[in-house]
Amino acid sequence: QAKREQTCHGATCSCCRRNRPAVGCGRRVLEMACIENAANTGKNAEEIVMCTQPDRLLDFEACLEGPEEATEWERNGLLFSQLTSRTNSLSVSRASSVSEGVPDAMIDPIGGRRPSAQSSTTAGTDTTVRAAKELERIKAPLLTMNNHGVVKVRSSVCPPCCGAAAFGAVSALAVAAWLRRGVAGAALHSVGAMLQETPRWATSLVRPELEVVSAAPPLAPVMPRRHKIPPGRPSICNLAARTPSARPLRKWRLDPGWKRVCEKANQLPASQKRKHASRNWCWFAIKQACYSSLKGHKPWALLQNISASWGEAPPRSAEPFDPLEAAEICDKPRNGRVRNWTSNETAEAREWFKNNVAVYVLGMFSDLDRWHMISNRLKDLRIWATHVPGVDMRDPNALETAKTEGWIPLGYNFSRAQAIAYQPPHFLGSMLGTLGCATAHFRAQEKIRADGTPLAVVFEDDSWPTEDFVERLWSLVRQELPCDWEVTSLYSRCPYGICVSEHLSRVQPDGNEPAWQCRHGVNWGMQAVLYRTEVLPRVQEVWKRAVFDEERPHCMDVDVALAAISDEVSFYAVPAVQDPGFLKETNHPSLRYGINKWSAAHPITKTKPG
Repeated sequence: QAKREQTCHGATCSCCRRNRPAVGCGRRVLEMACIENAANTGKNAEEIVMCTQPDRLLDFEACLEGPEEATEWERNGLLFSQLTSRTNSLSVSRASSVSEGVPDAMIDPIGGRRPSAQSSTTAGTDTTVRAAKELERIKAPLLTMNNHGVVKVRSSVCPPCCGAAAFGAVSALAVAAWLRRGVAGAALHSVGAMLQETPRWATSLVRPELEVVSAAPPLAPVMPRRHKIPPGRPSICNLAARTPSARPLRKWRLDPGWKRVCEKANQLPASQKRKHASRNWCWFAIKQACYSSLKGHKPWALLQNISASWGEAPPRSAEPFDPLEAAEICDKPRNGRVRNWTSNETAEAREWFKNNVAVYVLGMFSDLDRWHMISNRLKDLRIWATHVPGVDMRDPNALETAKTEGWIPLGYNFSRAQAIAYQPPHFLGSMLGTLGCATAHFRAQEKIRADGTPLAVVFEDDSWPTEDFVERLWSLVRQELPCDWEVTSLYSRCPYGICVSEHLSRVQPDGNEPAWQCRHGVNWGMQAVLYRTEVLPRVQEVWKRAVFDEERPHCMDVDVALAAISDEVSFYAVPAVQDPGFLKETNHPSLRYGINKWSAAHPITKTKPG
């Protein structure tokens, strides 16, 4: 083995190289930014020699970790500062070559000094060619990017004197890869300009015991999940958005005295109250206030005071309860106001929408007026959509067809589920229209999977998208959606969960309602739902298991079931309180309710074969 010494930021470190790069202390690595500069402009590039271990990966997150007194702003800013700083500040100074009397044209960025007989012109051309070849040779083992945008970089295990140089080399590659993925370079530049000096705790930049890293600095602990979710890409989520931590079921811890007051004030028959002895009737009253103004854009705080004015719930001054935690972030009507988009933002949003989003409209052929209404609206917004026929279970062959197509599990027994729904404590009545609605949504999801677009929006045909729907969706996905998301409702009424950004909440199951009732009554609405296609098969598996649970007929409502399994599925929602938000619901009558009412008058549906 041959030992070499190289000056590195005013200090000296020893590195060794062997013929087999996977064995021993490592091999020589050139600073990629300088190599690319030489390849593109024909200029000479300086050489950096450092020790590397190819069998390990550089952990950017570990590099950014500092002592406790280092603020999060400093940790996040360090990466951006390093990525946007000039690479010549991390390169080996030319002064050493000049002091040795070696002209610039005689410096070979790959092999050291050139033979003196070679002319400067030939040297420049040869330098460019050799630099380009060397770039391609060491780019693959040094840095790779998978389909999800995760950057992997070979680590450098050097003394602290070479740490900054090592980080500079891989930073140049990382920022190039990120910029190719569409990350805003202007944001990196502006943050980097604020941080001109590396913090004193960043002298050691390598934590070799960790192997795999993401392409973004750590912002929050990852939410523990039962199933692995593929990492995000800049086009379908915000890599830097915080992921909410997993939490236990949340209940309203109410004083027993108020519980008795609410129970007495409630107008339900005493027989039903006895069957729901453990129910929180104060919470029931607040939800009734929400149901009475589903299109009213009223926040939960106002709804609680409304129910208090009815004498059915305590006022917020006595017993405040926030169904949406951190309500000050997203539970506000003004958060849905129209924004003045620039022409560049609109152009970028439409290009993103065209390349990543497919649009579907779900509706019955028996009511074409709805389809004509929403299709004309989408044409006005320059949104192309595919019509997906609904499912009318009044057709004698509809149930068998749905099972054959895989929209409903083969073993599902609707007759049994309907019989349970009629009985106490459910008292739901006919569910034929509800079954058709659920089946139609799973039918639309199968169409999404077949088409394979990265993202998909499914509208119900009684929806009216707002004028800037495309820009809103582009902004929500790129700036607010964390990369663990799987399903996002763009219009969620009576939402329950936690606000995570200005326009977004993370849905959580309602711990105030029992599981046998599918925790019914919150996060209503399937008017517009955004799906992440790559995880849809897993979501469907969990979702169908809840919807087609014969013992829990309340779960037949697909929106109710999705909210109930939000501890198993990463479900986010835009609260409908935001005005005007992404869309509004038209005043068309509910086809689902109409079919349920029709089927209740026809005894054949009570014994419909499963």
